[in-house]
Parts: sequence; C-alpha cells; structure tokens
Amino acid sequence: MSHDRTGDVIDDEPPAIPTHDPRCDGRGWVDRDGDPAIPCYDCKPNLRPAELRRALLDADKRRENP
Repeated sequence: MSHDRTGDVIDDEPPAIPTHDPRCDGRGWVDRDGDPAIPCYDCKPNLRPAELRRALLDADKRRENP
C-alpha cells in the first residue's frame, strides 16, 4: 500500500475487471430459455457476433505490436 503526495492511500492494484458474466448458469448460457437464447461469450466464444470477434482480434494484435 502506498500513499500519494497528500497522504491518501493509493491502491497498488487496479480494480478487478469481471471476466465472466455473473448471470452465466455454468453451462455456457446467460438465458437459455430466452428468445433468442443468450450465450455466455466467455464459455462459448464461437457464438460471439462477428464484430465482437474482430474487435477482440484487433485488440490482441495491438497489444502484441504496440
């Protein structure tokens, strides 16, 4: 734990970003009975819409080659 110039505590670790949808039922679905059914994109990445898959690929490429 560190402090800034005024003595306030600075969190050394960034806040945790949830990586998994808390509504997921553990089998890969957020709402299986919905119309249309809503998949958990962390459990079933192949069901992500194409624009989300492309955005993730682009972000990964930028991270590898800054």
